[in-house]
Formats: sequence, structure tokens, C-alpha cells
Amino acid sequence: MCWPALGYIAMAASSVMSGVAAKQQGDYQAKMAEANAQQQFQKARDAERVAAHERDALRINAAQVLASGRVGFAGGNVLTGGGGSVSVWERDVQTGLNLDIGQSFENQKMITDAFNANAMNYRREGNAAKAKGKNELTTGIVGAVGTLAGGISGSKTAAAKAGNSGQWWKY
Repeated sequence: MCWPALGYIAMAASSVMSGVAAKQQGDYQAKMAEANAQQQFQKARDAERVAAHERDALRINAAQVLASGRVGFAGGNVLTGGGGSVSVWERDVQTGLNLDIGQSFENQKMITDAFNANAMNYRREGNAAKAKGKNELTTGIVGAVGTLAGGISGSKTAAAKAGNSGQWWKY
């Protein structure tokens, strides 16, 4: 085997190793992106739980306001079963509760949508990194094959010029 052949083999091996390293880097980036995506999905679920607790607290607060109001009205000998000002007040409390709960749902949706969008962006970045790594590996392999083919062709040409009958492997 001649020295130029060793050079071609070394260049081909370097090309393949470069592709392998790029693929490993892409796989690592994809794993990190998936971990980040899972974290964003978890934050979205946490935001849903926090908002549900917030709505529960709003309901409890409204119930307490209604109960204390009814007790106060009853203590003042105000009839609470009629259609007077007490009923209007109770409707106002219920309307306020409904508005607060509706706002809580809107806030929750905005927050969870943002976290879910972040998660999907991380997944897209991970998929792109993985695809880039695979592409670099393929490019490295194709480059290695091209290098070896060029080396074989060059060796055959050199052997033919030297009068050898194409036995390039002897040089």
C-alpha cells in the first residue's frame, strides 16, 4: 500500500467521523429540546391547576359574601326571599363572580397557550437539529466514498502510467 492511499483513507475516516460527531450533536440538541418542551408542557398544566384553585377561591369568597350579607340582612329584619334590593344585591355578587371566573379562564388560556407554543417551538428546533445531524452524517459518508473513489481512480491512473496493469492495490 502506498502513502497516498493512506492519505485518502485518513481523509475518508475524518469525513465519516465529522458526520458522526455532527449527528451526535444533533441528537443531543434534540434531547435537550424535548426536555425543554416537556418542561413547558408541565408549566402549562401547572398554570391550569393554579387557575382552577383561583376560581375555587373566587367561588368561596362569593359564597362567604352572600352568607354574611344574608345574615346581616336577617339581623336587620330585611326580608331576603323577596324580589327587592336583596335580590338585586345577590345578582350583583353572582354577576361579579361570573365575570371574575370568566377573566380567570381567559388568563389561564393565554398563559397555557403561550407555554404550549413554547413547547412546540422547542420540539421543532429539536427535530431540525436532529435532521441536520443526520444530513451531516450522510454528507460525511458520501464525502468519504467520494474521497476513496477519487483515490482509487488516481491510483489506477498512476499505476497505468507506471506500466502496471491496473493493480493499484500494490502501490
